[in-house]
Amino acid sequence: MKECTVKDKLNNVKNMKYSVLMTVYSGADPNHFYQAVKSMICQTIIPEQIVISVDGKLTKSLEKIICYYKNKYKNIITVVRGPKKGNWYAANKGIKECRNEFIARMDSDDISCSMRCERELFELLSKKLDIVGSFASEFENDTNNIISVRRVPLKHSEIVKYAKKRNPFNHPSIMFRKHMAVKAGSYSSMKRCEDYDFAVKMIMSGAKCGNIPECLLFYRLTKGTFNRRKNFNNTKGFIYVRFLNWRRGFCSFWDFLSISALQTALFITPVCVTEIFYNRILRGKQK
Repeated sequence: MKECTVKDKLNNVKNMKYSVLMTVYSGADPNHFYQAVKSMICQTIIPEQIVISVDGKLTKSLEKIICYYKNKYKNIITVVRGPKKGNWYAANKGIKECRNEFIARMDSDDISCSMRCERELFELLSKKLDIVGSFASEFENDTNNIISVRRVPLKHSEIVKYAKKRNPFNHPSIMFRKHMAVKAGSYSSMKRCEDYDFAVKMIMSGAKCGNIPECLLFYRLTKGTFNRRKNFNNTKGFIYVRFLNWRRGFCSFWDFLSISALQTALFITPVCVTEIFYNRILRGKQK
């Protein structure tokens, strides 16, 4: 009986429609953007819709890639355009244009494994989740060059506890139910850490959460990755979101104070020390 139930759920998953939401801005690398879209087109369950939400004016190279995919996949690609207001604004415009209940997020410079969306749809359906993500493999240049693994908590209770101090999801790996995102207020108007804020808002709105203990996403590292993490605005954004979490009663003052102190310490330390901290302590260093 159990085997039959699993088969039924698998069959239901293969018939499920979902949208992919990607945001892109002028600073995106055209080749990386091309690979990111291709990885979603090549899913084992092809998305019914891919929404590309454009944040401001793009370069000619990026426009050429959008034109290529738009012409080749007319019935799948939806392009949304808006003024340059930030990733949060582009994401919210994109959510409105998604015509399916299930929405898979994707960044314009990462690569999804071909089984990613099928695995996430199955988790959402079988465990009645509202948002699900996965582990992610951090790589440099080529997906065969894995540097580290971004592990996240798996069960709902673990995710809620973890979220009091850090983002419990690898955001480019998540898939969620549209009505729950709308209920949570979608993305907040902030320049940094809107993904972390989105996760907390989903939790506080009653979303049932989960993560898959598999690397279903390749997260791209570049020479500027750790410099961006040490950026003052990025540090300020992390502290601000954690302050909001405390003010809205999601975490304790000690949670806010301790992690903000750590974030400040990472900001003032050399890049090489920050890189070691991320790779060997926060992540699982690939062997």
